[in-house]
Amino acid sequence: MQNLLSHFILISIAIFSLAFPHDTFMQNDIDATKYTSFEEFPRIQVGLITIDMSELEPFTFIQHIIKLTDDPECKAILVYATGEGDDLGQAFALFNELRHATHVKPVITLIDSQCTSACYYIAAGANQIVASPTALIGGIGAQITLMRQHKSRTTGEVESDITYHSFTKGAYKKVFDLHASAPDEKDTAMIQSLLENIYERFTQDIAQSRNLNLTHVITYAAEGNIFTGSQAQNFGLIDILGSYSDTYPVIRKLLEERDQPSDLPIELIRLAEDPIDNFVTFDENII
Repeated sequence: MQNLLSHFILISIAIFSLAFPHDTFMQNDIDATKYTSFEEFPRIQVGLITIDMSELEPFTFIQHIIKLTDDPECKAILVYATGEGDDLGQAFALFNELRHATHVKPVITLIDSQCTSACYYIAAGANQIVASPTALIGGIGAQITLMRQHKSRTTGEVESDITYHSFTKGAYKKVFDLHASAPDEKDTAMIQSLLENIYERFTQDIAQSRNLNLTHVITYAAEGNIFTGSQAQNFGLIDILGSYSDTYPVIRKLLEERDQPSDLPIELIRLAEDPIDNFVTFDENII
């Protein structure tokens, strides 16, 4: 019976090796005859988390990060990031959790569509970023929008539609904003002070996390600019151009740098409530 199981494992390995020939499943020097079931086969478990800014639940994200960071069986974390977002306070909190995780195990971010503003802030907390050449990346800057509606001083009735007043830090941050015009001078000064402080923290975190000179970040990448993946790589905002399968060599390299086993099959794991049904097609497979 044990021999039959060993043969089954070897056949399974051969099938997966043909399906994924680019170093994603198997190394030839693993002796499958030592294992009595497929579940016992040695592998590298990688935790998978999604940042979708349209439905992000910060507390759940933080719980996932902490759980995967503390799990000794999970050797690395892969974060799939997509969206925009405008809450930089929330973004800092999640960025900070990723930074803490990088001190324990490798964290890799994958971007294949858009990852700008608050989304990029969070994504930059990883050790390495892999992005599609045509993804939209960046949007480093700060923006605050106020709403105003005028009422009659005598009757208290509304006399105008809602007006929007946007304040930005970063020359291009307002490019896609339909609303413009500003409140009085005192309000403007107060809001600009807030923006300066938020912008300073945002740019400092990006520079430190990406190992870039702060002046470089401010000069070339922090005016609210949005770049393609290829352009972002030139400015140091991402590391590698590629897609999902290109994250595997990165994971192996980072594990090797930490003297961790890096030549075993990689198995994606995820927490049940992680909403990624429309992303991973290899769910619960070993590749």
